[in-house]
Amino acid sequence: MTDFSDSPAIETANKLLSDTGASVDDLQTAQRGINDQLREVQAQPRIEPAMACSVSEHKRMTAELEQQGVINGILSRLYSRLSDAIQRATARDAIDGAEQSRKDLAKALDALEAAQRKADAARADVMAHVSRIERDKTAAGNHGRGKVGATPEQIDRIVAAGALDARMGETTAINSLRRKTQIDGGKPAVETRYVDHGANEAGPVNVTQAERV
Repeated sequence: MTDFSDSPAIETANKLLSDTGASVDDLQTAQRGINDQLREVQAQPRIEPAMACSVSEHKRMTAELEQQGVINGILSRLYSRLSDAIQRATARDAIDGAEQSRKDLAKALDALEAAQRKADAARADVMAHVSRIERDKTAAGNHGRGKVGATPEQIDRIVAAGALDARMGETTAINSLRRKTQIDGGKPAVETRYVDHGANEAGPVNVTQAERV
């Protein structure tokens, strides 16, 4: 090790550490540079002056060992100081950006609430059509069998969209919707029932239109 001067990484780190307004990104980049150099220094072969075979070699090896220790110490201290600086800069940015963060949150909440109002209106519109189809199916009676009602695919879309009021339980609500609204004979018209065959034997059983009573 013959070059005993500050490396570009060390110079950059010291310059940023003297700048109270240094950005987090710049500080992190500088820290990566210090870390890379530190790893290079630590990866160098071990210097052992005791293995020297001459006075001059011993002096050279002793000087190189001392330089290696000095640089290692400098790099380690810079890495630690950069870590502290990054924390301070991160805190500074959080404080400086607090008001803007609140404004951004308010804007996002406004958009969410508007979307929810729009979704609620659309959901109410869907369920109004469902109620009308249910009334039409009841009014048509047997004469409307296979003619009046929503398709199985439409029922599936109602459920998937979360438009169904499932306060009575999701399975019960879906089965009720299919029974009252779905066109008779539509496939797949599947209900889910739970049949208890004893302890630990309860399980879902799919019941088709033909099996309903």
